Amino acid sequence: MLLQAQSPWSGFATDFTVWQSLAENVLPGYLNTCRWFAGKARQQADFQIQTIHTITGPYYLTIVEVTYTDGDPERYLLPLAFITDQTAMGNVPEKGVLTPATFGDETGWLIDAIYDENFRNTLYQNLLNNRTEGAISFQKGKGLVASEAVTSRVLPVDSSNSALVFNEMYFMKLYRKLFEQTNPEVEMVAFLTETGGFEAIPAYVGSFTWQQIGAGSGEKDVTLGMMQKMVANDKDSWAMTGDYLNDFLYAVPNRLFTVQEDVFEKVALLGKRTAEMHLALYSKT
Repeated sequence: MLLQAQSPWSGFATDFTVWQSLAENVLPGYLNTCRWFAGKARQQADFQIQTIHTITGPYYLTIVEVTYTDGDPERYLLPLAFITDQTAMGNVPEKGVLTPATFGDETGWLIDAIYDENFRNTLYQNLLNNRTEGAISFQKGKGLVASEAVTSRVLPVDSSNSALVFNEMYFMKLYRKLFEQTNPEVEMVAFLTETGGFEAIPAYVGSFTWQQIGAGSGEKDVTLGMMQKMVANDKDSWAMTGDYLNDFLYAVPNRLFTVQEDVFEKVALLGKRTAEMHLALYSKT
């Protein structure tokens, strides 16, 4: 369908008629195509836009609440951009397009903003400068280094969150399904690397949160994204152990019952790193 709004794109955050049309006619179909939407197997009752946060662009961080016929509702982060340039749309995959749209006298496409390079770079600059835009607060970590030129891309992987890369140095995880408070992953990574000095995981370099005011419960920070140092991935310990086990089993028919010597070195290293992690956690006391 064509989403139509009398107001320009700059007025989207206060156009509640368009909110309702988007929630009723576009979001049910679109979210059910998204890998990060966890409610596909549940009986969905309603989709509502709970709130919209404006950041420089303008771009909009849309908080979508999904209710079900049973069980608790869920909230999801959906950043939105409006593209009118056909050439720019060449960089947007089909899965990133919500719907054709008209805002005021402009016609274009409503897209997931992660596929807009200017949006990604706005996130980076806001982190770099510890900016606050409305209720969205960006916090820079110790490891984020200023750079005159910024390059960014979306990792082509489908998972429960979205992954962005900046300057081939930093990895940003954009959380889609939102916790009611600070994401425990962010809290743990930030503490281990910023306070505990633990260097065996990618360092925390920033995050951004929605500073939500809960009725009668004080201020709650809902984590929307976290950035870490980017580390090249080879394989995890589980996959590596499987490779060693396969080598051993394939050798058995040839009456070879030896295990590669570096297996024991890696097991010892894993034990050492685990101990170092616990010492870093203990530093909190």
